[in-house]
Amino acid sequence: MRGEKRPCIACGICEEICPVGLMPQVLHRYLFREAYDEAVKAGLDICVDCSLCTYLCPSKIELAEQFAEAKEQLRKERKELKAAMAGEE
Repeated sequence: MRGEKRPCIACGICEEICPVGLMPQVLHRYLFREAYDEAVKAGLDICVDCSLCTYLCPSKIELAEQFAEAKEQLRKERKELKAAMAGEE
């Protein structure tokens, strides 16, 4: 109904609508390149998962899904790191 997916056109609509002031198009670029550290520095952890960016994206990019998956991956990695560090003590 909304058409097929296309590459990000950097229109900025997602940035305008983000309730916490993130730049979803920037996060998308970082995560596409698997630059998780850069995505975290850009605010990935403060995303409130409202999905407004996905809903309004004219390119039909599933931004909220991408962010949720990345945050889950980071949670797992942090948990593993914490467990490994606890085992070293």
